[in-house]
Amino acid sequence: MQAADELKRQEDRYQLQTYGKFPFFIDKGAGCYVYDEEGHKYLDFYGAHAVASTGHCHPQVVKAIQKQAAELIFLLQCQLQLSPSPGGEKATGDGR
Repeated sequence: MQAADELKRQEDRYQLQTYGKFPFFIDKGAGCYVYDEEGHKYLDFYGAHAVASTGHCHPQVVKAIQKQAAELIFLLQCQLQLSPSPGGEKATGDGR
């Protein structure tokens, strides 16, 4: 627990205190659950930031991220790419 205490002190010192922190460290997630460093399971009611519709570590999302990471991590909108986003037409409704 000493290492966890030191990590908390570092976060408190160097991170902007925008939100209150949970009194435990989240170690991993699966579906709608998160697990702390001692293996306790919690229902994750926080429905925002990238896991709102898929849950944590959904196999199809993990596969897509791994595939994309092997090709290209980041591209500015001012740069053309050979394999455009497959969701672009659906997102705008007109292919823009």
